[in-house]
Amino acid sequence: MSEYRGFGGAALALALLVGGTLGACFALLYAPESGTRTRERIRRHTEGFRERVDEASEQGQEAALSTFEAPET
Repeated sequence: MSEYRGFGGAALALALLVGGTLGACFALLYAPESGTRTRERIRRHTEGFRERVDEASEQGQEAALSTFEAPET
């Protein structure tokens, strides 16, 4: 018997997120603006994205710690 090894919903969501991010980056790179303005725009978006990822990471750590905390005896 063969087993179906398809992609799950998380893999699909990750693929869409990565594809959308790459598409946005290429759109910015090929936009009809000067290189300086485009690089500045990419820098701003990257800094904002980095801040959101850091915040989400901290929230995830806090949630994981509170979920897996050893019960007090």
